[in-house]
Amino acid sequence: MEAIVGFSFGSEGSKSNVALAKVVNKIRKGKITVLQKEIADCTKADMVVSKHPAGKYLDTEEVTRQAAFFLKKKNVRVVWVVAQPFLHRKKCTMLLRKQGFVVKTVPGRIPFDPNSKQWWTRSRFSFLVYAISQKTYGRRGH
Repeated sequence: MEAIVGFSFGSEGSKSNVALAKVVNKIRKGKITVLQKEIADCTKADMVVSKHPAGKYLDTEEVTRQAAFFLKKKNVRVVWVVAQPFLHRKKCTMLLRKQGFVVKTVPGRIPFDPNSKQWWTRSRFSFLVYAISQKTYGRRGH
């Protein structure tokens, strides 16, 4: 059994999430879909990840944890990761592999959205600054 895990990039309705939903639609046939809410708003999903159980910021690690819990119950072994290819997809791939999945990726470009509510998803430079602050200071979201 194969599945897709879609990690959002930016806020609801952003160009990035619309593009990620299009990728999901291209590869979805016969696969279980677990999508973060911002992507699921643009397409159908078998499971939607929308909240952190402790009310914290919903980060990539928590999306991975919830998706893995759901998919392991379904005996999924192969996961297609759909995520922003600039830095984010690599992190998502690593986290899913740590959960024991065989991970496949879909090549292609996903645009940044200069109008996103989340400043770190507006450009490559913004996301790079955010990634460095995450590694250096543990910064998450907002």
